[in-house]
Amino acid sequence: MNPIDDDTLLLRQAQVIAVDTGQVIVRLERITACSACPSAKLCGAGTRSQDLSVPYSAPEQLAPGDQVTIGISPTAALRATAVAYLTPLAGLVTAMALASAGGLADGTVALLSLLGLGLGFIAMRQLAHHPNQRLVPVLITADTPVHCNPNLEK
Repeated sequence: MNPIDDDTLLLRQAQVIAVDTGQVIVRLERITACSACPSAKLCGAGTRSQDLSVPYSAPEQLAPGDQVTIGISPTAALRATAVAYLTPLAGLVTAMALASAGGLADGTVALLSLLGLGLGFIAMRQLAHHPNQRLVPVLITADTPVHCNPNLEK
């Protein structure tokens, strides 16, 4: 039994590609809606497929090719999204406000704003690698394996 309530997780289907000690590597296929989303290339979800390492210590045996359901806490996903989008924006706005309050010329304010944006991206990278900000998916269920048997088609 999983200690996290399944009703509160963001769930996604994945295929097992490798099983290692204490973890399973799964491949998430692109969600159909991602192809129509204008932000798909920016958020990373629009990639063709994505491999993900999921902690795994359940007694059931998994093998490459098995279909599984994984879940991520919506709170952690929201926190990661806020760090990714708001930290660079905060750097830009803070630098712009400080430069404008200092009475600097418009060109200088623009350059310092870009510098603040860059510092915001650096801060975002630092925050994203902090252990409390990590998105740790959990294995919810191991679905019925889908294996292709060419002998059945004859």
